[in-house]
Amino acid sequence: MGRSQWICNICTENFESRGKRDAHRDRNHRANVKLKLSDSREEEISRSETGKFACLCGKEFGRAHALRRHSVRCNTVLLSNETVDVSDRIDEGILQI
Repeated sequence: MGRSQWICNICTENFESRGKRDAHRDRNHRANVKLKLSDSREEEISRSETGKFACLCGKEFGRAHALRRHSVRCNTVLLSNETVDVSDRIDEGILQI
């Protein structure tokens, strides 16, 4: 296969193999990464202004797969889009003010 066949369609850089081109796109051009949460939900994390994927615990990762690997063991709970009634949490003794 000709070298011109493995061109990044975003920055037009040439690659000697399809795998190298795909890895380049994931590393340099991916804007979002989806994380699977324990309760079968997904959370989408976008690149920060620094160009890295940031976990809610504060750690930053240059590659999506590194954030996915970290999220498996991270103790920080990813927040859902659901709203929680704070008064219910206070009555249950879960939330302290």
